[in-house]
Amino acid sequence: MRRHVLSQGQQVTELTIAMGNVKFSLEEGHMFEKYFCRGHDLPVQLDTMELEWDALIAPMPGLRRLDLSEMPLSSPHTQKVVEAATKYCRELEALVLPGKEHHSMHPGAEVDELLSAVYKGLENWRPTGHRTGLRQLKVPTINEEDRFQSSREFINHVVKYCPNVEYLDGYKQSLCEMDRMTCQDMWMLNLDDWTKFNATCTNIREFNWVVAPFADPFFKVFGEHVKPKLSKLVFAVNMLWDWGRYFHELDKEAGTMARTNIVHVSREGYGWYARDPSAALLGCPNLRELTICLYHPLDGGDVEMAAIAQPEYFPDVEVLDENIFNDHFWETLVANCPLINHVELWEIANDLDFSRLHAFTDRGLVPLAKLKCLHFMSLRRINFTGNGIFEFLNGFSNRHPFLRPTQKSETSLLQPTEPTYAHLAPSSAHTVPVRNPVGCPFERSQFENYTHKTYIRMSKIVLCWSL
Repeated sequence: MRRHVLSQGQQVTELTIAMGNVKFSLEEGHMFEKYFCRGHDLPVQLDTMELEWDALIAPMPGLRRLDLSEMPLSSPHTQKVVEAATKYCRELEALVLPGKEHHSMHPGAEVDELLSAVYKGLENWRPTGHRTGLRQLKVPTINEEDRFQSSREFINHVVKYCPNVEYLDGYKQSLCEMDRMTCQDMWMLNLDDWTKFNATCTNIREFNWVVAPFADPFFKVFGEHVKPKLSKLVFAVNMLWDWGRYFHELDKEAGTMARTNIVHVSREGYGWYARDPSAALLGCPNLRELTICLYHPLDGGDVEMAAIAQPEYFPDVEVLDENIFNDHFWETLVANCPLINHVELWEIANDLDFSRLHAFTDRGLVPLAKLKCLHFMSLRRINFTGNGIFEFLNGFSNRHPFLRPTQKSETSLLQPTEPTYAHLAPSSAHTVPVRNPVGCPFERSQFENYTHKTYIRMSKIVLCWSL
């Protein structure tokens, strides 16, 4: 192997080191979570063996990507590989670290040495001359016992040494969207650190709010600093987020902790009291994909009806006011993000009969037809009317050049229903004319209302929303 590395190392740009693999957990209560599993053929004394990583890495000075996701987080070899890459691979652009080996792991100070090695590497790989620095940094696990300080240290090093970073996607290792919305990667940052990050790291290509405080001040800062490469944005509240712990750390840092040591978690603009996520959209002029994930407290009947496997993750109280995704939000999206092609507004427990989102009406729906790139839209139950649907369809079909004269617009039916729109809006079915563009006849179109969703397929377009 060493002979091969010595002869071919100069040509290597990507290196993955595996001591096992990452698998989905089969344990009850932790399904859909991914953890590292050591290879069965590895020697028991592996961690104490000297593997001469310097000799392996040194012949690869042109390495651009180093993937350690299939190494044990707890192994000293992981740190040694990072240290070797720091010394010999000055051109590195992507570093992927491993996640946890088991759900019971809650790393504390034992990961600090590895993180220190990473931070030393970031300094060595910082932009200089022709080098752009790291473009991807995947750190799934930090010091969870001192998460507030560890989060700050991580972000501050990113801001200082990785200003051109495009992907900070460590959260994907522990993100679970099946029957719950959880992520063990949480950035417990104060507003100053968040502002520094947004002002510096403007090249990020995607962001998921599951890792950050769901709060108006954070939305505002996000929107104030334009991110021209951002193409994917997700609004979601982490079910594991602890506002009590977060505010406790903020108050302790600011020296405002009450003598009673009691923390008030009901604060204006945070969590349930957040009111303007649309402010974040002002900084995303080239956004392509927008996803909004909602969930609600459950009762016993809900659990049985939806067959939710892990109801214990759901909150006892509402974590956000769903009506903040109102008409103003969607109007802001249309005005500031003209390249949107994919929109989703969905429920984690989508089998449950939740009430309509009353603040999202025809006023917010109709402008979406102006989005010339839109090719997929999926909405949970909202408060639109037949008039709004017709106006949206008319505006949509007239604005999309790829609906050519040879193509037809028609719906996809699972179960036939009456071939008119009357059951949607009897009061307007006879008063609202539906334009019939050449080549896009609506006369054979039907709506299929099953459970809560209606799908309409128009040539290459798939539009999906709820009734």
